[in-house]
Amino acid sequence: MPILQKRFADLEMESAIPRCYFDGMVMGWFGDGVCDGGLYDREVCGHDGGDCIVQGYPDCQVDDPPYIGDDECDGGQYNTEECGWDGGDCVDFNRQYPNCEVETPYYLADEFCHGGRYNTEECGWDGGDCVEGYPNCQVTDPNKVGDGSCDGGEYNTEECGWDGGDCLIAEWPNCHIDNPGGLGNGLCNKGSKADVVECGFDGGDCTNLGIDDIKELLRRYPNCHPDNAHAAEMNDGYCLNSNDNAECGWDGGDCLFERKNNKF
Repeated sequence: MPILQKRFADLEMESAIPRCYFDGMVMGWFGDGVCDGGLYDREVCGHDGGDCIVQGYPDCQVDDPPYIGDDECDGGQYNTEECGWDGGDCVDFNRQYPNCEVETPYYLADEFCHGGRYNTEECGWDGGDCVEGYPNCQVTDPNKVGDGSCDGGEYNTEECGWDGGDCLIAEWPNCHIDNPGGLGNGLCNKGSKADVVECGFDGGDCTNLGIDDIKELLRRYPNCHPDNAHAAEMNDGYCLNSNDNAECGWDGGDCLFERKNNKF
C-alpha cells in the first residue's frame, strides 16, 4: 500500500474508533491476525479488531491467544476456567498436580530438574525430574544428587541430604567431607577437614588413638571437639585446660579430680 493511501486508511480507522486510538498506535495492526495486547486488547478497540478474541472462549483474555489449544499446558493466565484450562491442554496436568502452581507446566517430566517451585511435593518433584525429598536443594546439576558418587561442594550439604546420601559415611555419621574415600587410607591429611574427631582424625590416619577409643569418646562426649593433639590427653590423669569444659566432661574427669583434691 502506498504511504499516502495507508495514511488515509489509518485516519479512517482513527475516526471510526476515536475512543480506542492513542498516539503511537498503528491502525494497520487491528485485525491483522496477530494479538498485539496492551492498548490494542481493549473492548473499545474490539480486542485488537478481533485478533485477541479466543475462538470458543469469549471471556478468555490472554497475551497470546494462539497458545490456547496448542497441545502444551502453558499455565498462568491460560490455565483458567475462562480459557477452558488452556483450551484443554492443562486438563491432565490439573488432574495429576492439582496444587502445582507454576508458569510453565510443560517443564514437568521433561528429563531436566528445574528446581525452585517445580521441585516441590505439589509438583511431584518436577514430575520426577528432581530428587525426591530435597525441596531446598539448589545445585547446578540436581541429577547428580543421589547418583551413587559423592560430588562434594554444593551437593554435600544438609539441604541436599549430603548429596542424597552419597557423601555419608556409615562409620562416621557426623563427618562431612568431599572425599570420604580418603578416610583410613593410611595417609594423614593433617590439618584438613578430615583431621577432626567427627571424622576419626582422618579415619585413624592422624592419631595414635584406636578407632574404638575415638568412637567411645564421641559416644560419651558428642559435643566435645578436641583437636588431634589433645584428644588423647582426655582422662589421662592430668587436667588439660583446653578440655576443661562441660562438653568434654571436664577433660574426661581429670579436672574434677584435681579440683576435688585442691591441686589447682
